[in-house]
Parts: sequence; C-alpha cells; structure tokens
Amino acid sequence: MINKSFFDTHRELLAEVLVASVLVLVGVLTRTIWNLGPNVETITLISFALGWLFRHRILALLCLALTLGLSDSILGNSNILLFTWSAFFLGMAWSVLASKAYADKTKQVAFFSFSGISFVIFFFLWTNFGVVVLTNMYSKDLAGLIASYINGLPFLRNQIISNLIFLPFGYLLIESSLNWLKRQDGLIQTLKPQSHFSHSEKL
Repeated sequence: MINKSFFDTHRELLAEVLVASVLVLVGVLTRTIWNLGPNVETITLISFALGWLFRHRILALLCLALTLGLSDSILGNSNILLFTWSAFFLGMAWSVLASKAYADKTKQVAFFSFSGISFVIFFFLWTNFGVVVLTNMYSKDLAGLIASYINGLPFLRNQIISNLIFLPFGYLLIESSLNWLKRQDGLIQTLKPQSHFSHSEKL
C-alpha cells in the first residue's frame, strides 16, 4: 500500500512522469505517423528538454531510450543507430552542461535554442561520418566523407529550420507544463489512493 505522503513529497517526480509520457508519445508519432519531412524532427527538442528541465535523470534517460526504441521498432533501423542514438544521448548530456553553465534565467529560451542548433550541426557531422564508416554508400576516405557532407546539406537545412521553430516554442511549452503540474494540488489528490468508505460510512 502506497503511503499518501508519497504523492505529496514526490510532486515534482509525478509532474515529470506525466510530461515525459507526452514527450514519448510526441516523439514516436512525429518519427512515424506524423512524419513532417526529411529530418524535420522533434527528438532534438525532446533530448534537450529532458536534460535541461528534468531533475530526475534516470527518468529522462528512460524517456529518450523509449522514444528512440519504440520509433525505431516501427521504422526499422540499421547499425547506423549507433551514431544516431549516441548523438541524441550526447545531446541530452550537452543540454545538462549548458543549463548549468548559463545562469541568466531571463535568456534561457535563447540559450536553449542556440545550444540546440549547435547540437544539430554536431549531429549532422557525427551521423554522416557514421554513414561513411558503417555503410558502402561512400568511399571510406576523405573524399567519401566530403561527399557525404555535401549530399547531407539539404537534410541539415531542414533540421535547422524545423528546430529554430521547435526549440524555443517547445521549451516554453514544456517548462510551463512542468511548472503548472507541480503547483496542482488537484493533480496530487486525484493520484492519491482513496479509501473505499467516507468518514460518514464508517462504523
């Protein structure tokens, strides 16, 4: 039996679990059913929000792993996932460090967005390097690597443009949702275990 005080003392964890569940759903759907186009993705936003705004790191790691795992199980993947998955987990670590390094709360949205766009460029360089290393699409030399980067530029453009929109608005939405849920006594009361009898029904 869960003690009722658990729900009072773990208000922040409960809020993060609810928001994380929504992020998993959004991440999976936008990679599969609601795919908006080549490299128009929400995973950068999700990985950065989990690192920047969530205090429960294990929950954040599980959320990102579940998002990538579920969507990849639907889409299918190859050994290139070694580079895509590692990039997004590095993105989460990147956002944790960036959030600690920047103390000015009044400009958090701008710095969050700038950090995310910087990560997108890293993602492009890292994953295209992975394509050269792990596949036969390009020769495994400097010429092959340059060709991979040149051919990937349209995808980089899509990823940067989409994240210029998703990162600032996503940050504001996720942060405000977390803060709102943490203040809701009604949410906690709803989740608390209830007795089967009211006081008036007890003998």
